[in-house]
Amino acid sequence: MTPTIAPLTNSSDLLATIDRDRFFPNGRDSNDILRFLKARNNDVQAASTMYKAHIEWRKQTLPIPYEDVKETLASQKFYVLPNTDKDGRPILYYNFRKFMEHSYIVEDEIKALLYVLEEQVIPMMNNTSNIDAQKWKVIIDVSGIRSPPLSFLKQLNEIMEANYPERLDTTVMLPVPHWLQTIIKGCMAFVDEETRSKFVFCNDLAALEKYATIPLDQLGPDLRDLVDKGQLAK
Repeated sequence: MTPTIAPLTNSSDLLATIDRDRFFPNGRDSNDILRFLKARNNDVQAASTMYKAHIEWRKQTLPIPYEDVKETLASQKFYVLPNTDKDGRPILYYNFRKFMEHSYIVEDEIKALLYVLEEQVIPMMNNTSNIDAQKWKVIIDVSGIRSPPLSFLKQLNEIMEANYPERLDTTVMLPVPHWLQTIIKGCMAFVDEETRSKFVFCNDLAALEKYATIPLDQLGPDLRDLVDKGQLAK
């Protein structure tokens, strides 16, 4: 009999009862499977379908050679900060202004970002088996933009939801005046409710340190430049 929905069972207990070879063939590790179970509210069949599609996606998409993305990465639209947060989570920094300043092809940017995730971000978390610590944070710099790169974000969101469930801890957007918050919230209609709940807006250093949970002197030159220019209140 196929197990379906077990709303009163946590994912870890449920995993112990599952025929993994049947429902999660080629499962890379238990935490990976647990993330897909949680993403489908412990519906084993739905999680299995999602996971099998993910494995096929990986076969078709990864690995990505550095030579294929090095030119895109050189624009520094996104990169990993050298230091993790206090809980050891990597922090991925996006500069939306650079999407305005440099022409780009969405597919190339997505490919480069996947390279960053697979070759830089995820390996930083391989030294822990704590599933809650196997998440990353995102800081998005929206200073000087008129509108976010929606086509890039929509395609990115689709890939993240399908292939990297339960990987995002928090997304910190800064600096975001109230008028821009309204626009951004409207642009996030395509993002699911749980992911939206992980977004926070930040306009000062105290809030940045609170949500990034990393000392301000370790946030990197781009964020320091915002402070020096007075775009983040001290």
